[in-house]
Amino acid sequence: MLTVTGTDGCTSMASAEVDQDDDIPGASATGGTLTCTNTSVTLMGTGNGTFSWSGPNNFTSTEQNPVVGAAGTYMLTVTGTNGCTSIASAEVTSNSEMPSITATGGTIDCETGTLQLTSSSPSGELLYVWNGTNEFYSTEQNPIVDMAGTYILTVTAGNGCSNSVTVFVTDDCGVC
Repeated sequence: MLTVTGTDGCTSMASAEVDQDDDIPGASATGGTLTCTNTSVTLMGTGNGTFSWSGPNNFTSTEQNPVVGAAGTYMLTVTGTNGCTSIASAEVTSNSEMPSITATGGTIDCETGTLQLTSSSPSGELLYVWNGTNEFYSTEQNPIVDMAGTYILTVTAGNGCSNSVTVFVTDDCGVC
């Protein structure tokens, strides 16, 4: 309240209302997971104001939802029109582990004329693909073959990462 008294003794009063704008812009952030098939992640930022991201490898961005390709912790600062800031973090993880595999070939059994190729790998969601001699193709983990030659096993894990191994099959049945 303001009161003003003039030289003639008259007074006048006025009031002013002052509002305090201290609303926090409410930042929140979401990351994701990098894999062998998903080599980038879109960071998701929300809040009421302007966006400023920082992260691994000197990463910076003023986009609301930037795309990144490195694992680590990303910090989001949202600055409201009133100058107040809010900070949130987003985690980007990496799941690019290659499946560990072993496989064996061998010599075709003269009695049956076949050989079972064998492979082993850790348990989990795996896709097996064998390719080999005479356009051989199989998605079995341990297929049976009847021709000598070179066979390649490619195992793909659920994260999209693949690993390959080559085995050899011989046929000594001509000397039996």
